[in-house]
Amino acid sequence: GRLFPTFKGVVHVPKTIDKDYPGIDYTFGFMSAADAAGERVKALHDDAKATATQSQLVYHIAEIMGRTAGWLCAAASVYGQATYAIDPEDYANQKSVTMEDLASNCVDVILTRYHENKNYGVITIAEGLGDLLPIEASIKDEYGHTRLGELDLGGQLRDAITQELSKRSSVAIKIQSRSIGYDVRQIKPNIFDVLLCQRLGVSAVDAVLENKFGHMVSVEGVLCPKLVPMRELIDPN
Repeated sequence: GRLFPTFKGVVHVPKTIDKDYPGIDYTFGFMSAADAAGERVKALHDDAKATATQSQLVYHIAEIMGRTAGWLCAAASVYGQATYAIDPEDYANQKSVTMEDLASNCVDVILTRYHENKNYGVITIAEGLGDLLPIEASIKDEYGHTRLGELDLGGQLRDAITQELSKRSSVAIKIQSRSIGYDVRQIKPNIFDVLLCQRLGVSAVDAVLENKFGHMVSVEGVLCPKLVPMRELIDPN
């Protein structure tokens, strides 16, 4: 209330690629980014399947952007037929998690598939997991946020999996990490995002013309416009 006592002159259009915003189910950019990231995951899946042999496992690790939510990683994993997805929501009740924990879970999956004669796969991990890992202070910014881009989360997981697998099996593995990041924010929007942006933009202009300030524009149902009071979206504390 001290920051925004009246919201006078404010009409808000929600935007975050992570789909982690209250008051609206799908923020613009998410569907297009999930499409693009999913296609990259599927390409890695097909490459691993095509190059694996009886004597060598082939796995790819895809680190996917998303600091506060794993929606983008989860959607891309389903679309791209990922073998195993690791999202921050999986550890919502834990204050921290170690890379060794993550690697152990991954190796469980890898060895289960190996005994089923499936020698390939893709493991996806949301970059937001970095906030749950024990991180040195030097990797934090001045606000205390982890500088996720400097962690190389995929590379760390790759090395930890390689080490854990060597303890539990003599099977050979080729494992590489890839980052699926900010490039997916710059791709051509799909039809859903075009329609969503058009609806939100027109609704914002209508709200201004009708003097309905202090609201965020949103949609419900099949892109039917609605206004959400800003005060419902802000924690008073």
